[in-house]
Amino acid sequence: MLEEINQKLKRGAELSAGEATDAMRLIMGGRCSEDEIVEFLSALSAKGETAREIAAFARVMRENCNGMELEFETIDTCGTGGDEIKTFNISTACAFVLAGGGLKVAKHGNRAFTSKAGSADVLEALGVKVNLEKEKTAECVRRIGIGFLFAPLFHPAMKNVASARKRIGKRTVFNLLGPLTNPFGARRQVLGVYEEKLVEKMGAVLNELGCVHGFVVHGVKGLDEASVIGETVFCEVKNGKTEMGKFSPEEFGITKSYAKEEILGGDAKENAQIIKNIFEGKERGAKREMVVVNSALGFAAGGIAGDVKEGAKIAGKIIDEGKAMRKLEELKVLTNELS
Repeated sequence: MLEEINQKLKRGAELSAGEATDAMRLIMGGRCSEDEIVEFLSALSAKGETAREIAAFARVMRENCNGMELEFETIDTCGTGGDEIKTFNISTACAFVLAGGGLKVAKHGNRAFTSKAGSADVLEALGVKVNLEKEKTAECVRRIGIGFLFAPLFHPAMKNVASARKRIGKRTVFNLLGPLTNPFGARRQVLGVYEEKLVEKMGAVLNELGCVHGFVVHGVKGLDEASVIGETVFCEVKNGKTEMGKFSPEEFGITKSYAKEEILGGDAKENAQIIKNIFEGKERGAKREMVVVNSALGFAAGGIAGDVKEGAKIAGKIIDEGKAMRKLEELKVLTNELS
């Protein structure tokens, strides 16, 4: 079956939703050889994935996910990773700001693949236990408004593609699927992507998958986040519609100009220290502003802010009042208590 689909992809033809679903079910079910999976992923990548194909793949991954539906709405800040600028873990820092502002955050993430430190690595460096089972993670979200969903624990079927992905050694469609397969079914989202051409496509996918309100963003100059060093291309998903646009830093209330070098990160330990410095008020420059603008999108998507400028004001206040730091401390204490 996969052989037929591979031949179709090699001809440059788009898969129907049914074909894409069948292919991913075969792969996730462990019914394909490594060679077949490598061929599939390579042919798909060469052709270019369509929104319809990505949405079908994401639905199958959700079927195979060891997740659960919570009794309240959640938001996720998980992005694709893999941008050209090696920043610190901005979306991870934003998760604590959003929780500090009263949103319920189901932060999906993993260890590093393309960066020096993934969200799991930096959270461990901050003292958080990341490998909690789903009931305990759900308890974290219920009790303190934030929980970390460590991808390998929730997506056991991904073991069937691990060796093929390693063999390919570059980005595949699975880099796009992680942020689309939140195990707690988060329907509000801020999703950073590593290429500008993915913004509209991933917006269409989020819409297809029933996102209530979300933003897909790419910072010009190669950032998989909203940017303070230049414009941000975005696709807003809301009420079954998508709208493309651009944000300038000024629209978030930022008047100072910053350089790329000012937002760079390091390894997990260094990035953990950057996040602590922001939350403790020791870092007031570009790094703090990156957390503010990306949190602003989260507050807009979460329905707390009417627009991104209001969202940025709320985010700055949360940090300055120590509420983001408090959420980090609460998650550290609770995950250690539950593990």
